[in-house]
Amino acid sequence: MAVTTTDAYLSEANFRNTASFAKFRDGVNSYSSCPACKQSGIYIMLPKTLNLNTVFVENASEGDQGSGDERAFSSMRDALSSSQNAGFLRQDAFLSVIILSDEDDFSGAGRPEYSWLYSGGITDHNYTASTLDTVASYVSYLDTATASTTSQRNYIVSAITVQDTTCQNKLLKAGSSTSIIGRRYDQLVDQVNTGLPSYVQGIKGDICGNFGTQLSAIASGILSLSTKFTLQRIPDPSTIVVVVNGTNVPPQATNPLNNGGFTYDATSNAVIFIGSTWIPAAGASIDVSYAPAAYGQ
Repeated sequence: MAVTTTDAYLSEANFRNTASFAKFRDGVNSYSSCPACKQSGIYIMLPKTLNLNTVFVENASEGDQGSGDERAFSSMRDALSSSQNAGFLRQDAFLSVIILSDEDDFSGAGRPEYSWLYSGGITDHNYTASTLDTVASYVSYLDTATASTTSQRNYIVSAITVQDTTCQNKLLKAGSSTSIIGRRYDQLVDQVNTGLPSYVQGIKGDICGNFGTQLSAIASGILSLSTKFTLQRIPDPSTIVVVVNGTNVPPQATNPLNNGGFTYDATSNAVIFIGSTWIPAAGASIDVSYAPAAYGQ
């Protein structure tokens, strides 16, 4: 797990051309001003990282200390592509992107009001600017970066943003002068969700809502997708039997306890586990048996 901010794009040559902006954050860096904030010294968090909760809080404390020009999409791309973060993005791993912002994304070619820093021509919050990057271009980037296809995506995107005018007005009254509904964030989530079953789709969360509930839903989807098991042959779905550590896992659709189970996703020809009760732990023994749908498949 790693943290970056929506100003990692400043690493690009046509902006500040400073590579350090693209490096994952370990807390508030030298270009920010937050005397009370700390730096953990750990840029990539692992399951074995000591004091993981504390490290995460310190790393995430950079959040409101960066540039006010939010470019989450290009910052995501620059951070994942930076040689300073080599080894984080792995072809054999599932990637989850979670965006948290009280403004929208306006990744593009620059802002004239900052011409002393860089050249460019996109005005902040201008949805009609010809130099505004398309949302689809970032879906294509993530597809390529994770070796994904539209039927087999190895990543998911969730966003906790301003979802409506009620939340926007609430933030404005609380002192946020630039709160804006996250239209482009929602579009990215929707485009990545296309073709995915509803129970494992990315979440469009409300920044004015309950973070705990929303993060729990995001975590559930991540765990289900990251424990997806692709089958070697096309099965007769009615014959699939799944056993984890000697215990039969019920089909999610017919489980009388209504607490998940397994489901078969025909699009990716894979078994997916649903619900924390049934998602296998690391190192679990998993057996999936079935009758092939037809000979030769």
